[in-house]
Amino acid sequence: MMNQTLLVSSIARLPLLIPALALLGLPSGLSLPSGVPAGPTGLVDDAPVLAPVEGHRVRRSFEQSVELEATTIELFQNDETREMEGSLVQTMDEKIVVEDEFVSVDGGRVLALRRHFIELPRELVNTADDVEMEDTEESELEGEAVLFEWDEEDGEWQRSYAEDSEADEDLLDGLVFDMDMTELLPDGEVDVNDSWTFEGEGLRWLLSPGGELGRESTTREKSEIDELIDEAGDEMWADMDGGFTVTYTGAEESDGVNVAVFTLEADFEGMGEAREDLEEVDGERFVKDHFHFEGEGELRWDLDAKCLASSSLEGTISVSRTVGFETEGPDGEPFVAGQTIALEGPLSQSMTVETVGASDDE
Repeated sequence: MMNQTLLVSSIARLPLLIPALALLGLPSGLSLPSGVPAGPTGLVDDAPVLAPVEGHRVRRSFEQSVELEATTIELFQNDETREMEGSLVQTMDEKIVVEDEFVSVDGGRVLALRRHFIELPRELVNTADDVEMEDTEESELEGEAVLFEWDEEDGEWQRSYAEDSEADEDLLDGLVFDMDMTELLPDGEVDVNDSWTFEGEGLRWLLSPGGELGRESTTREKSEIDELIDEAGDEMWADMDGGFTVTYTGAEESDGVNVAVFTLEADFEGMGEAREDLEEVDGERFVKDHFHFEGEGELRWDLDAKCLASSSLEGTISVSRTVGFETEGPDGEPFVAGQTIALEGPLSQSMTVETVGASDDE
């Protein structure tokens, strides 16, 4: 039988509740997609691309909710495991409101965009055996404006605050220009019922538009293992299998706006692992993450304004995280101990885009 006292003392330095919802978070310092949309817009005759007129301003409102319930809470020591009794439910409610101004557009190419971050709240609740623990995350970006400028020579977006801003410069590195889901658009002409796929690391930005928004907890300090969790997440998203299947279902008029309608089917899965040396003894601490999402949704493209009109996505998330350590036992044999939590539940998200200002050319 497993020596429970030894096991508990061995993993005492590990977090008791693994924040599995952090698998949806985005660590900073990532390589970001950096293409510049170019060319004409339309549908069937031409491929739709992001090409609003200069001076066009839109307000984007994104909402996302996740509710995950633990299916497994397990402690392990070498080859022995012990399933723990009890319940764990984790919920997340997120809101992103920004205003985008297309500052410079040349020949259908967006060269500069100013993004005003208006609201960025995220609420997380852990409920373990009817004991509720709330956490609110806030971002220093809220109230700030960031200018995205295309650098033709380097082939990437440069980001900067207003001159009088005192916000953390490091937060700029994690921001993503594209919030119009352009990676899901077709590369060329399409007909009704044509389908195509999108795969790759950019999948993470479709679940978390705008990139890493610098949110930090107002109720807890970061733990020692947070950096290791970020590394495992990087590997997981970089090696994601599957993606989105997009189908063009036709164009229609909605509230006086001409829109192209695309259905979305999502199915992707990934695993990541990170390790670091233990400080007290010879050995390693490790994190192993697994993530699977399957769902469906809709993307509606404004053919008049030449930008996203709205999007929606619903589906089921399955996540698991193992946190443990590996060292040499008193008998000289390898000793591995840790915990695994697996959770599953629904995800629902939506994005609406509203024109709040137009140039003289519109």
